Amino acid sequence: MGGRSGLTGPRARGRGATESPPAPYRVPTSRRGSVTQRRRWSRHEIALIGLFVVSLPLITPYIRGDGVKYYAWLRSAVIDADLHFLNEYRHGDPIFKDYYLTPDGSLEPQFWTRTDHVENQAGTGEALLWLPFFLIGHGVVLIGQALGAAWQADGYALPYVWFTSFGTALYVLAGLLLSFRLARRIADPGPAMLATLAVWGATSLPVYQYFLPIKGVAMTVLPATVVLWLWLRPSWRLGRWLFLGLLSAFLVSIHPVAVAWTMLPLVSLLGLDTGTAAQRLRATAAFLAGAVIGALPQLLGKAIVYGNPLETGYPEEGLRLLDPDFACVLVGSCRGFLAWTPITGLALAGLGLLVRVDRRTAIGLWAVFLSMLYLIAIKVTVDISSFGNRFSVIFTPGLILGAAVLAHAVWKRWRILAVGLVAIAVMWNGLLAFQWAWGMLPKRGDIDWSQVARAQFTTAPPELRRAVVLFFTDRGELVRIMQRRDLERLRDQEGIQ
Repeated sequence: MGGRSGLTGPRARGRGATESPPAPYRVPTSRRGSVTQRRRWSRHEIALIGLFVVSLPLITPYIRGDGVKYYAWLRSAVIDADLHFLNEYRHGDPIFKDYYLTPDGSLEPQFWTRTDHVENQAGTGEALLWLPFFLIGHGVVLIGQALGAAWQADGYALPYVWFTSFGTALYVLAGLLLSFRLARRIADPGPAMLATLAVWGATSLPVYQYFLPIKGVAMTVLPATVVLWLWLRPSWRLGRWLFLGLLSAFLVSIHPVAVAWTMLPLVSLLGLDTGTAAQRLRATAAFLAGAVIGALPQLLGKAIVYGNPLETGYPEEGLRLLDPDFACVLVGSCRGFLAWTPITGLALAGLGLLVRVDRRTAIGLWAVFLSMLYLIAIKVTVDISSFGNRFSVIFTPGLILGAAVLAHAVWKRWRILAVGLVAIAVMWNGLLAFQWAWGMLPKRGDIDWSQVARAQFTTAPPELRRAVVLFFTDRGELVRIMQRRDLERLRDQEGIQ
């Protein structure tokens, strides 16, 4: 066992930790309970599950934009038994098809690879996580056909896309529950619950969990939280490091920015945890072996599509390695996540306080966040369609822990204020997400915050009522309206340029 145990709290102190966190972070010993009690579902976890069940109607089985690429790995492999994605790209939304296909439905020549496959920058990790749910959808389709339903076993019938979308939502819930348990170790149940709800409802996460579930970023929440959970149990056991390597590589196969989570094992290997040189060497070897195993599906898929297992498909030009645009990523009106989802700023403030609670955990999480921030800032893409900076979703477990520390610090004196602030942030985020989805503000590029703020109180609420009616009565028409508005705005922007 090397270094301090992660997250000073009741469990850590039960293992003989020599330091107790300063007030107000100490969790009362009377709340420890027995081991059996701690393993039961708490009422807060049951409440989170209940909220998830109530939110199930929000799941929108919609394959939009880059989601076509992520879904293509799954649909093509299972239904077509190949990795030729042209037919999948023909099922894209209008903007996607306008970019990749000619008017007659052929692929634009520049998107063919040297192996005569269609380029696909998306990773394979999502497809592997979605596979069980896709197969359930396939079974439902076959049963439905036997009962007379008009579904086609083509990978696009409603059961396929709905169960796959449900898989995304369920994986996120599992990540939130595990993050809550980690937050519970440094905060009382109330603050930990409030932190989880704040990040769940007032960041970009709900958009990519419910409304755009066929995307990459939301799928990182659970494996990232598992990596954090493993890392918070310091040990030089080889099995632990093998699994850390496997999960880290798998995270990269979901989204390349998630490579930032490898900073946790890296800072431990570089000296954050105490250990001998032999222990570090063996742990490094186990980590690399696990990484190779975890990367195998991605390497194989990329080798088939590109002829090179190390080819990602992302262009290398335009990277600002020595001139990252941190201002745009943090506070820019383009997609700055502190501007779009200010609750993340409070969570980061909590991570600053975390240094007082657990120095090891604080160093690790700040290393992850700063690495992620750099990776985003060297490739600022204001032309992509994104609600806020969607890549910040990758840091969800870190944000929950930071928010929990801050909430615990103010809970005794300013509890009502904290709860009210989170409620306002969730409502603001919901209306802002609606404006973005409904085409009331640009889905790409800069926005005018003064116009957005006015619309939050004037035009957005009545438009939301109209959209809610369509959401529950004619979701197909709702999607068509959003697609049409998005295409019109994009063409207007291109005309201006």
